[in-house]
Amino acid sequence: MLNCRPSQEKIKLKEEIAHINQIRTSLRKRVPPFPFREFLQCLMCEDDGNCGWIPLMKMYKISKAFNIHVEELKLESLMKRLNILSQDRMVGYKLFVDMINVNDQFPALSKLHDLPPECLTFETTYKAATNDMNRPLKALPTAGIPSWYISHGDLNSETSMRTIISPNIFVQFGLSHRDFFKPHTRDYINELFCKIGVNLPNDIFNELCDIGEQQDNSGGICVETFRNLLDHLATKEFQSSNS
Repeated sequence: MLNCRPSQEKIKLKEEIAHINQIRTSLRKRVPPFPFREFLQCLMCEDDGNCGWIPLMKMYKISKAFNIHVEELKLESLMKRLNILSQDRMVGYKLFVDMINVNDQFPALSKLHDLPPECLTFETTYKAATNDMNRPLKALPTAGIPSWYISHGDLNSETSMRTIISPNIFVQFGLSHRDFFKPHTRDYINELFCKIGVNLPNDIFNELCDIGEQQDNSGGICVETFRNLLDHLATKEFQSSNS
């Protein structure tokens, strides 16, 4: 809804209505009063087939003779909405005279919504209020996510009060849980674990990396996956030595 602009058709219609109201008001204030009967008779004289329709340009010519000045684009657009102007640019002149006379009822207009059709939704207030909460998180931008999207059952350590008061060694070195789940190359993993004293034969290291890359399916292997594989390997060796 925030990205939805007001209906341009409705804005255009308001401008057209404002223009026709300006014409109606100016004719109502004429002194002496505007001769609607005479104006209608002049239009009827151009109706050769007695069909109630005359060419648009003839209507403009007679209107100008009666000192009725119009903005053609706005007037024609409004007359098309009211079915006063046909596709072949013929005008229903009796309806036109009724339209510019304040003493006659203005023709009925079809309803236009404030928003374009693609932005319209008709639902209960409660459902509209909960729509955003029910949207999948992956469909949302990373910035500006409202607080209700936070999974309160899975708050990470870097957001807890305990971490702020008593930061662990990872926080002190600027690390978070995300750093343990980033995909890395085999060389990076090998160098990292060698620094903490974990030296593996190449065949075992490559075997663990093969398994880890299949598990992560991210084009690399993360630290947490490799650590879990090491724990699993150590457990198997311990069980084998005690059997």
